[in-house]
Amino acid sequence: MLLFTLVQILSWLTLAACEGVQIIGGEPIGIQKAPYMALFRPVGVRYYCGASIVSDQFLVTAAHCVSDDEKMEVTVGTNNASSGGQTYQVAKMVTHPQFGDSQFNNDVAVVKLVEKIKFSDRVRPIKLAEAGLVIEDSAEFRIIGFGRTETGLPSEQLLSVQVPHVPPVNCSESHHGLITDQMICAGLPTKGGCMGDSGGPLVYGDKLIGVVSFGSMFCNVPSVFARISALRDFIDRVMGEN
Repeated sequence: MLLFTLVQILSWLTLAACEGVQIIGGEPIGIQKAPYMALFRPVGVRYYCGASIVSDQFLVTAAHCVSDDEKMEVTVGTNNASSGGQTYQVAKMVTHPQFGDSQFNNDVAVVKLVEKIKFSDRVRPIKLAEAGLVIEDSAEFRIIGFGRTETGLPSEQLLSVQVPHVPPVNCSESHHGLITDQMICAGLPTKGGCMGDSGGPLVYGDKLIGVVSFGSMFCNVPSVFARISALRDFIDRVMGEN
């Protein structure tokens, strides 16, 4: 029991230092290939987190990206982290009530904007994975974002990488049993995940299936994402009430 507790504590400390994933093996893409991608950051900061447009006034991001002490904004319609696009001010941020910093469970938040987003071929919402969606073990996903590359520095250009689904049993073994039903895992040591780009999208076909939550500083285990299909009730409720 003591050994298990120590392993848990060490795992939580590692995860706390490794929020997000690195886009290892990613390729630059135009924003038209991922028009739902957004930058979510404090006003005046170049880069902070990713987010996904899900309607003309709402986005989904990671709960650990939300800061009540900062005035936040969202930039859409650009594949460059430093320039272009349109910026909107954030009116409200709602984190999942059961989000826990130590284990990153229920790591999702809904962001409401002051003004409605103007859609175009560069700015468009993504569908949310439906509640209870079953994912085959052999499924392939895409991670989209401006996360750190092999150099360790954040990418100026939007990147995309295809990664395999990692079944819950395998992922749980890699993360010392910390994986819950509210999480989904993906990636390979040479392709997909390490650190950076929290809150960005994990895409399955044309649907948002996950939100970047955490990886590993050692780049040798699957990356972990908040599972949208398990969190739809919360997302739908917040959007409906606001």
